[in-house]
This record gives sequence, structure tokens and C-alpha cells, in this order.
Amino acid sequence: MKIENQELVVTVGGEEKRHPLPEVRSDAVVRAWAVPEEYRPGGVFVAVTERGAEQEFPACSQRDAVYLGEIEHLATAAAKLAAAKEALMSAATAHRWVVMTSGLVLPGGMRAGTTIDDQNRITSVVANAGLAGLQDTDEVDFKAESGWTRITVGQIKALAGAIGQFVQGCYTAEKTHHDAISALPDIATVDQYDVTVGWPANEQ
Repeated sequence: MKIENQELVVTVGGEEKRHPLPEVRSDAVVRAWAVPEEYRPGGVFVAVTERGAEQEFPACSQRDAVYLGEIEHLATAAAKLAAAKEALMSAATAHRWVVMTSGLVLPGGMRAGTTIDDQNRITSVVANAGLAGLQDTDEVDFKAESGWTRITVGQIKALAGAIGQFVQGCYTAEKTHHDAISALPDIATVDQYDVTVGWPANEQ
């Protein structure tokens, strides 16, 4: 059993058989079984298991599957780098969500929520104020994360604008991280990259 030109080469009944292998993102183990032709054309079942993945086995009868052995299938440096970058980008996206939904402290100490529900609620207040004929100078009761407060419709509009800018800043920071990660040249720089810096402040 050997791997040659991205193919697994095994000998079954004195006949050499070749099975194309996928490019792996991390080092893997290739296991092979001789199986009936009607179960798998070519008579060979091949399972490629990357590190941490669930092992596959032939689904035909065990007595019809003959284990041929296993061999390491090493990921290329390029594939490992691509996988590491993808994981780092996912970490940046996850951190963007944490920052974006952690609230915004405004001048004066009022803390406003910034989740999707909070944004929709504030947008609804602004829309309903317009439908009710309220002016920017009219006051309404508003429940912030820091508690109830009495603020003007104009202040709510300003709050909506501040949250909108904050959220957009979070997405811009995420894109900046993704662009920077995409340009990283090797695993060492990926390992050193910090996705927790460069985000908008939660306090204005």
C-alpha cells in the first residue's frame, strides 16, 4: 500500500488498484478494505480520516470486507495554511459578534443594548414616534440596559445612529481582520495573529 500522485495504490488478488484521494486540510489516515464489486466499483473501500474526524467503515457485511491496511496521508503545507487561515477568520467573526452585541455606553452613562433585537426595538420606537406625530423634542419612556430613562425622540434617533455606526465599525473591523489573515504568509504568522485587537470601543 502506498500513496502516489494523490492516489492510493493497493494490491488486491494480485491486481494493482488505484483510488484517487482528496486533498486533506490536516494530516490524515487512509484505511482500505477489499469489498464486493457490487458494493463498491473497483472492489476497494477507502476511508480518509482527518485528525479528530469520525472513522468510516464499509457498510457491507463484515465477512465480505477484508482489511488491507492503513497509511498516513499528510496534508500539504498550503492546505494546512489554508485551514489555519479559515479557522482564524472564523475566530475573528466570532469575536465580532461578541463585541457587536456587548452593548454601547453613551455619554452620560446610559448603556444601550446592541443585539439585533435591541436594534430592531430602537428602530421601531423611532418609526412609531413618527407615526404618532411626535416631534424630536417630545419625551418618551425608554428602557435601556442601564434601566428606565426619559429621553427625547431626537435622542433616540441619535442613539439609533450611534448604534448603527458602532455596528458598521464592527463589520469593518472584521473585514480588516479577514483581509489581513488572508495575506498571512505562513503558519507561524497565523499562530501569532491576534483577532482581539482593532475593534470599536464599547464606550463613547
